[in-house]
Parts: sequence; C-alpha cells; structure tokens
Amino acid sequence: LAAVQAVLLAIQDYRLRHRQPGGFLRGIPPLTTMESLLFRLITIAFALLTLTLASGIAFSETMFGQALSFNHKTLFSIVSWLIFAALLVGRYAWGWRGRKALHWTLAGFVALLFAYIGSRFVLEVVLGRIG
Repeated sequence: LAAVQAVLLAIQDYRLRHRQPGGFLRGIPPLTTMESLLFRLITIAFALLTLTLASGIAFSETMFGQALSFNHKTLFSIVSWLIFAALLVGRYAWGWRGRKALHWTLAGFVALLFAYIGSRFVLEVVLGRIG
C-alpha cells in the first residue's frame, strides 16, 4: 500500500511541478496529507516487518536449529528493513520529505519484492538455472 501511495504522490508531485493539475488528481487529498498518510503506512509496515523478521528468526531457530539461513530472501528482507529504518530515521531526524522519501520508499518496496517474489528471478537470472 505504501508503494502505491508513493506512486500516487510522485504523480501528483510531477503534475504540480509541471503545472498540469487535473484528471484523477483532483479527487485525491493535498500533497502534505498524502505524505503524512505515506509515513503512517510506512511506520505501521515497518513495525510489521520487524515482527515478521523477528518471528522468522525465532521460528527458524526452533525448527532448524539455526537463527538465520542466509539466502536471497533473508538478504533482501534485511536490506528492505534497513532501507525503511533509514527512511524513518531520515524523516524524523533530518526532515526527509518529497522525492527523497519517495525514492527510499520505492527502493524498500523493490527489495521486499525481490525477497518474496524474486525467488524465480534469483534462480533463473542471477544463478543461471533455467528449468
């Protein structure tokens, strides 16, 4: 949801910068409202991602006897967690907003996409195992 929100925010920002308001953008809230909603979504998602990673580590240790099995899913999940952590710290410590926040949000989303959907991509493209 945060990624969709970020894309809508980016479109709205682009159209306003290029003086092309209108279309479906008339029906959505102002940039500041959209941005605050984006960060609420990211904060909630970050908490859920933290719980997911923590429970995954606990489950892995209980089930397999090791805390982390280091594979692409683990790597991209941790990278995504770090990206969102940096985004939230940047927002609250240095006031990151606008395009910078959108880029960090989409980078975190892409990392999560690679973690959960990218299994086939990693096997076929990165590792070169087609079949």
